[in-house]
Amino acid sequence: MDYPEINLPDTNNILIPPRTIFYPPVAEIPYLDPLLLPSLEQVQSGLGEDQAVDSSKKEEANEGGLNINPEQIPTNLPRNLENTSSETVGTFNIPFFGEMPIPAPEVIASSVIAAGTASVVSVAGGIAMQSVLAFIKKTSKKMFTKVLKKEVKDLQTKKD
Repeated sequence: MDYPEINLPDTNNILIPPRTIFYPPVAEIPYLDPLLLPSLEQVQSGLGEDQAVDSSKKEEANEGGLNINPEQIPTNLPRNLENTSSETVGTFNIPFFGEMPIPAPEVIASSVIAAGTASVVSVAGGIAMQSVLAFIKKTSKKMFTKVLKKEVKDLQTKKD
């Protein structure tokens, strides 16, 4: 029994992939200009001048006959313990990103409520708009058919 011959082209040179060279990216090295900050002595001398100016203003106010004392703001106020919690924040580890804190239950509850409200409103809006558009389609179809029938009738009477 003779089998048919299949003539395939020579593929020795066709399947060689091209040589691709990937060069490393070239970029400028970032740099930061240093800030010129005043020394500690300059800061203290500036504060000393401000205190001298404040004391001279007080003396001028007292000499002018006005005995107005500036309001003293207490600095030793107790800390607000309502906003600070001694609970440790739970975290979970995400590969390649590190540890992420678990949000407080209040945050989770408010986000669930917001998402639920948004989904209910969007579904209700979609259903309402579907019925509104169906009504508009139905009435506009009736109007257009009446107008077109009248126009066709007018054209036929003009031809006759």
